[in-house]
Amino acid sequence: MAHKTEYPSSAMNIYIGNTNIASLYEDLRIGFESLGHSVFTMATHGHTIQGKADLDITARLREETASFDSRFPDASGQTRDQYLHDVHQRLLDQACMRAAGSDLCIFLWDSFLPEWQDLPLLRQQGVKTVVCFAGSEARVIPLENVFRSLTGAPPANSAYRDPEATLRHIRHAEVHADLLVGATQAGLRPMYLPLTTVLDHSGIPHAVSDRDAPVIVHAPSSRNTKGTEIWLSIFADLKAEGYEFTVRLLEGIPHNEFLGLLKHADIVCDGLIHGGKLAREGMAAGCAVLSCFGNDMQAYQQFFRNDDNALRELWNVEPGSLQDAWIEAQHLKKVWYYIPEENPCIPVSAHTAKDRLRELLQDKRRRRELALRGRVAIETYCSPVMVARDILQCVENPQSFETQAMLSFHRAILRHDFIPENEADTAMYNRTTDIVRNCPWYKRMYQPGARHGLVF
Repeated sequence: MAHKTEYPSSAMNIYIGNTNIASLYEDLRIGFESLGHSVFTMATHGHTIQGKADLDITARLREETASFDSRFPDASGQTRDQYLHDVHQRLLDQACMRAAGSDLCIFLWDSFLPEWQDLPLLRQQGVKTVVCFAGSEARVIPLENVFRSLTGAPPANSAYRDPEATLRHIRHAEVHADLLVGATQAGLRPMYLPLTTVLDHSGIPHAVSDRDAPVIVHAPSSRNTKGTEIWLSIFADLKAEGYEFTVRLLEGIPHNEFLGLLKHADIVCDGLIHGGKLAREGMAAGCAVLSCFGNDMQAYQQFFRNDDNALRELWNVEPGSLQDAWIEAQHLKKVWYYIPEENPCIPVSAHTAKDRLRELLQDKRRRRELALRGRVAIETYCSPVMVARDILQCVENPQSFETQAMLSFHRAILRHDFIPENEADTAMYNRTTDIVRNCPWYKRMYQPGARHGLVF
């Protein structure tokens, strides 16, 4: 393939892979295609509740398995396994070629090689890369829970890998990616946060109901992380108190089919430990929503005010200047979810959810008011076109002040707030920080120093 010498700003080919977390593929697709770009998506592991990818390797392997078994019913297991291994490798090679032939690659969860080692190879081909931190794959529980203690959220209880492996995953992305999007509290490099609330609402029917006995939907992707057993207990208790409502527990339903079912709901009960996209989908559909997204909104807003101020200090921004105004203009995009006047979603915890739900069951007028406000909030703040346009601006001008002001986490928790539990942990954090110490962005952000044994 010929080496690209210039990054195109229009009519780009965009590759999105390799795991379709929270059905983000379609939200990103609609954003980029609305701007005139072409999008190809690949998922190594498809799932019923996610939207479809252009190339779903799991689905293709199922098809190939059925075809092989019908053609060669007497084949040995070893022969069958080798055949499927070869098919799997061929599909990965096809996806790899699509990525290498693109102008921009956006990777969710993982790429083709461990620790993002294919990103520098893509850069050699002139391909820009974006890494999205999407959930437990970038969650280091001790760091995550410092953030949650500062902002009133319930403690996190699940991570995909052990802390050092996760930190290596994050740090190598910080080294190699042109842009980081999503969120991880373990990061040292700023990232674009509004991706975490993007939502294409165009395919979600909007229907606000006046039912006296509301329909409540709970649709966990994981019962453990969404607090399903707690919700079921709450529903049973409120039924015993005499409240009339219907519960629909929706699990394993294809995403598009699920969105259609929301028009028959009045209340959506999202996660109690980890919130998710369901809250925004419920608001877009015309439902009143309860979710654990934040119980101390002032603390959350202050956290990101401090983050903005860290950027002001780094860039020596004068109060009242154009740079100051640009930082302020980006602030609402980052924190609208935690401003009650902007977001009608009701924050709950395992301890408050029953009382908040009881209040909604008693007040049909309030349910309707929240439902009407929800769609407006989604239309205002969750635009896929806005997110796609911002991502392209950040990728094309990564070092500009305008881009840096669009990013969050200039004040890293690891640097300012975290205290390791023991010497072994301290050594692990320092060892993984070593991965990024020589990066230009790191040298600009962090003056040499130490705190509680952590060396920066």
